Amino acid sequence: YYLILNSPLYWTQISEGARGGAQPNVNAQMLSNLIISLPPLAEQQRIVQKVESIMELIDQMEDKLKRKNKLIEKMASV
Repeated sequence: YYLILNSPLYWTQISEGARGGAQPNVNAQMLSNLIISLPPLAEQQRIVQKVESIMELIDQMEDKLKRKNKLIEKMASV
């Protein structure tokens, strides 16, 4: 969402569709007609696979950190 909301395509569509004077606004009808570019399905699937593999690494790192903290607690209590 961050990339979409900061893209030139998004802001061009917003500025062209905004109505009003001093403080133009955008309504739900206009937002529902925005063009949002998406990568091809194969690329989306590759992105999901990459994110899943990164999440696995994060889980492993969290486990290691928990074990390390437990060891530190044991050593401190000795």
